[in-house]
Amino acid sequence: MQTAKNRLSRNCQEPCLPSSRRAALPEHVLGYGLPPRVKLMMLAAALALAPLTLWAQERLPESGDQATAFEGKDINGEAVNFAPAKQNSWTVLVFLRGFPGYQCPICSRQVGELIAKAEEFAVAKTQVIFIYPGPNKDLTIKAQEFMAGKSLPTGFQLIVDTDFKIVNAYHLRWDAPRETAFPSTFVIDPSGTIRLAKISKTHGGRASVQEILDVVAAKKAEVKKDPRKE
Repeated sequence: MQTAKNRLSRNCQEPCLPSSRRAALPEHVLGYGLPPRVKLMMLAAALALAPLTLWAQERLPESGDQATAFEGKDINGEAVNFAPAKQNSWTVLVFLRGFPGYQCPICSRQVGELIAKAEEFAVAKTQVIFIYPGPNKDLTIKAQEFMAGKSLPTGFQLIVDTDFKIVNAYHLRWDAPRETAFPSTFVIDPSGTIRLAKISKTHGGRASVQEILDVVAAKKAEVKKDPRKE
């Protein structure tokens, strides 16, 4: 008579996973040709490490990280190639919510506040780049509507991020209904190093203009004392 224990032992001769999940794993993980106990140990280890691998791939940018380069087009359709380590100035990189089905009023206010301090950013030799993300269809038109009544001063750019290419490169995709990206601000030095990373997982909680200017001034003071930090 076959006991429940024997049935369980027989059923676990192969890794106890649905066939769809087994098919997604490589043979060296499934351990074909190895004793059942070894297979199960290998599979358990692989599954335990999977969340860590996913976390490493999707880790949000932090202060001290190297900023990611990207290419795109500005609001006028001109090509932009942002190479963080090749900039001759500090950079404030601002990820807006773009067009989640409507124009975000908080983003509009944030852009207006930064533009109002254009002279201070010019004195600090700091450029400001806005990222306006959304689905590809009519996104440039939506960006132009967003900027209606606003003018970008010298040293300011707005990049239209069609299909979230730049957002995904920075792991900032807010994948939920009527959402686009986590509103975020990065202060990047001329070597491409992020000196401030402020990422909000709400619509508010964004870096203030004064906070940004204070970080730029403080980090520049550090570099002046020790040029090796540049």
